[in-house]
Amino acid sequence: MKNKDCLINIEYKQNFLTGFNEKPLIKLSLFLLSNTDEIQILKNLNLGEKAEKFCINLINGFKQLEKVYKGENAVNFFFYRYKEYKDYIFLLFLVKYKDTDFIKKIDDYYENLYKKEIIEEPLLTGEEIIKLLNIKPSPLVGKIKKELEEKQIEGIIKTKEEAIKFILNNYSTGK
Repeated sequence: MKNKDCLINIEYKQNFLTGFNEKPLIKLSLFLLSNTDEIQILKNLNLGEKAEKFCINLINGFKQLEKVYKGENAVNFFFYRYKEYKDYIFLLFLVKYKDTDFIKKIDDYYENLYKKEIIEEPLLTGEEIIKLLNIKPSPLVGKIKKELEEKQIEGIIKTKEEAIKFILNNYSTGK
């Protein structure tokens, strides 16, 4: 959010088709949220890959934000996946729930905690994991990387040293 006087300050700047920006796509996404097959309906509209991706991210992000609103502890995953779309999703949320306090609280969390404390970049590469555990490349390496990423987004692991310790404590080496 850019302007403290305005809860959501969106600049419509993307063009999906000639003279077609985010505004009608936000309205379309809001409409589609009331349908059970919203993603399939969206795909059938053939709006183009970029517009479709935009709407799908709004719809899925809205559903994730709803889970947070209803008490599921997944706020970090919401920001990790949808931070690029958060203001648009907040707008959809306000239309449905009209809870400005929740949006202010969650945006404050993003600005003052998430951006400062959560490390999104992988702390270890697949190669480093392979060397650390002395194993061959396999689906296990992908599984470990995914688990490590989740622990980072949850804020449990914040340094490379913590990542190494986590892996060594939870996975056996190939020695």
